[in-house]
Amino acid sequence: MQENIKYSLEKEKLGKYFSLLTGISLLIFLLILILILVFANTPLAVQQVLMAIMGMIILVAVDAFRQCLEDKNPIDIINIIDNSQYNNTVNTYYEKQNLVDAAKEIQELLDQLSKAHPPKTEDDKVAIATEAFQEINHNPTLQSKVIKAVQTVGVQAFIETVNNPLALLVVSGVLTGFLRHRNTEDKNNES
Repeated sequence: MQENIKYSLEKEKLGKYFSLLTGISLLIFLLILILILVFANTPLAVQQVLMAIMGMIILVAVDAFRQCLEDKNPIDIINIIDNSQYNNTVNTYYEKQNLVDAAKEIQELLDQLSKAHPPKTEDDKVAIATEAFQEINHNPTLQSKVIKAVQTVGVQAFIETVNNPLALLVVSGVLTGFLRHRNTEDKNNES
């Protein structure tokens, strides 16, 4: 589990570095095109084509920098649950209570683990999230509450309800485990 979390975080960092390098290289290419326009004696038609190309390069470079600066969630990358098949509004008291209970239990668990082992580095945070995931995994009632809450309100809303920076890692681990278990059951049912 810890390797999966580290892999997701590293993949996210590499994606941001790639976006940054893409943006920088596009700006360098744009600068070369500007120098060609300024110093080369080119026909008007070629200048117009170069201007159009420069406009497209600017758009792509801006998008690359936007992706680099964007704060993505690993959950968005993993695409754990397709929320489009679920109703994203909480309609009943039971659903609201389930959401609050699950969020409160995870919050308490993360607070307890953080107090016992104060996180100083990213590895410490991953270790706490992994330990919390394992405790939730050994508690089927809490695991079920988390999955139902995420299905009801969506991943992002549930994580915001928990209000702990480690909640993202824990919930992604719970949902990944749930999907693996479900995929295994599906394969067994097909056999």
